[in-house]
Amino acid sequence: MAMVVIRTAFARAAAVKNCAGKATSPLLSGKVGMPTIQVATMRATYGEKYPYEKPWPYEQKKFNLFHEIVMMEKSLFRMNENSKVIVVEGNINVGKAKFAQELAKNFDLKYIPSTPDSNCFTYDGFDIRSVDDILSPGARSYDHADFLSDPHPEKGIMGRLQIMWLIEKFMTYGRALEHLFNTGQGVVLVQSVFSDEVFSEALIRMGWQNRAFRNYYNDLNENALVELLKPHLTIYLDAPLATIRERIKQSTNPLEAKSTTLSDRYLQTMEDIYKEKFLPKMRVSGEVVEIDWTEPSDVMDMEVISEEIQNLILENDDKEDPKFSDWLNMNDDMVAAERRRYGDEKYLDNNFNRPLPFECPELLYGVSEADERRRFIWDHPAMNFAPGQAPELGQRKLWSF
Repeated sequence: MAMVVIRTAFARAAAVKNCAGKATSPLLSGKVGMPTIQVATMRATYGEKYPYEKPWPYEQKKFNLFHEIVMMEKSLFRMNENSKVIVVEGNINVGKAKFAQELAKNFDLKYIPSTPDSNCFTYDGFDIRSVDDILSPGARSYDHADFLSDPHPEKGIMGRLQIMWLIEKFMTYGRALEHLFNTGQGVVLVQSVFSDEVFSEALIRMGWQNRAFRNYYNDLNENALVELLKPHLTIYLDAPLATIRERIKQSTNPLEAKSTTLSDRYLQTMEDIYKEKFLPKMRVSGEVVEIDWTEPSDVMDMEVISEEIQNLILENDDKEDPKFSDWLNMNDDMVAAERRRYGDEKYLDNNFNRPLPFECPELLYGVSEADERRRFIWDHPAMNFAPGQAPELGQRKLWSF
């Protein structure tokens, strides 16, 4: 069984018993102390189903004021001890996806994989990269595969994808919150929009983006994140650079294995930013647990980790403490408002309704390239109608309660 080391910033976890009466294991380090009140912890089910209330079918029927006021649909009753947001973070190919899947199974949470770059290019079934072959080189889309094989990342074109990925990660997180508030089921995300700044900062430190890009990105990112409730728990999987390099070599993606972009310097820069900037920030608003993932754990190890997690106190009623403050004292009206907010994709998307900066020419297309993209991409019916509502594609508008 692999040796598992867990480091937590939560000073009040030690010696606290969970709802089953079991004491917290020594694996969790922290200052000994008892909370002033008893708050909820999570409940591990180890593969069994959690007794959630009947979920609202939000994917087929968006919750709105009609349901809340006329139909008197209540919201708070679905919230429970496992209505938590967990994000799993770590360096490239450290093993986040498998860990998150096992964790989701052990708590009966919804597993949400990392946001693929294909989300940045697909609109109502139309992948804009499909027209790249008929576009001039300067008018083509720039995706993750291009970044991995880019011989000149210093040109800064990756910034285009970075902005698009920020938006899609934001939308993914919004959908995760929509799921939580409509079903009561917690979520486990592989990376999240909150760690997107790690990738952006890495581009800056590598010399692949300039100060103007940093200013634009930071302003966009900070103004968007205030719309989201922060995670209860951030789990960081740690592994030395040599281990990360070996796992990249074994990657099923040949572009990763051969990439010169994913250099040792880039990977070390990513780790440094995670530990210097991201994790301290997440400790302010929620719990952070770091796990040594040099050797991926087996089923028994995952059960031990789950036992430790269910002993963490992931709620707070101290108005002066920023930890978990986004989730403080929620009532039925507040939960209903969150259901409407995160179910409105247009509202979420409008957080990014601003032009690209002219001071970052590397993000912009030239006049002729922009005209090509207008004719072959932006004039496509899928780009001009809401999903499922483009008449030219044989779709029709539906309106239901």
